[in-house]
Amino acid sequence: MLLFRSLGPAGLSILLLAISAGCQTGTQVARHRLIEHQALIDFTGLRAPEVVEPVRVQVAVPQTWVVHDVEHRPLFTHQQWKSPSARTAVGVIYARLPLPVSSGTILWLATKQYTARGDDGRELGRWDDEVGRKWFECETAKYHARGYVIVNGLDAWIAYSGFRTDVPPEPGEITMGMRCMESFVPIATGEEASKSLPTSRPSTQPALP
Repeated sequence: MLLFRSLGPAGLSILLLAISAGCQTGTQVARHRLIEHQALIDFTGLRAPEVVEPVRVQVAVPQTWVVHDVEHRPLFTHQQWKSPSARTAVGVIYARLPLPVSSGTILWLATKQYTARGDDGRELGRWDDEVGRKWFECETAKYHARGYVIVNGLDAWIAYSGFRTDVPPEPGEITMGMRCMESFVPIATGEEASKSLPTSRPSTQPALP
């Protein structure tokens, strides 16, 4: 499964355009709110939260899922985990930007790139959640993706979960991928991950409503 496998030349051109046209900052998501949100996740089937240094996040990965790929590009790093059926995946793209860019601009980039993957690509929606993350949902004839954008200064992340639409879906895997995606807590450049974030799952784990 190759959700956001590579931005490619067109995607890089879009990113450069976004950077040149969007030298602005938007409302940043307070990290303590993300840590508090992570503590409310149902960790059933997920590993204890761990730091994934290449993409500068802490995440609780599904226990039976494996790393599918770690892609290093000049402007970004992409890591993805794949379900046992290979029909569902969760991943994150991390970019260290040369200039400040708003989360809205990065959101536009994400939806533009995903829907451009084929003539059948379409955007299903955008919204903000109570934590302050900007969400998107897109679909093609082959893949469905849902994710969010976080920007902290010159650091930007696109976290997503998706599944194949050309084969029967695996509802349990889709739910697991969504819960995993909710566990992402970014680590900005210069921050000490081991000192600033919890390294084990919370003692109480109520499910999200």
